Amino acid sequence: MPVTWFSVAGEFQADHRAPTAPVYQQIMREHVPAMSKAVDLYAATREQVLKREAVLTGS
Repeated sequence: MPVTWFSVAGEFQADHRAPTAPVYQQIMREHVPAMSKAVDLYAATREQVLKREAVLTGS
């Protein structure tokens, strides 16, 4: 089974909430363009959800 450095790195950074996560994410964004686009899309979607929830709850 072929294994890439991308999959190995993902296993080492198993939890995206870990203190090392920002460094891992930066490396992925620099070397894997698709990862960069996916992270940007996730962040934009999450921001929209939080705004919508704030409007609905009156916060």
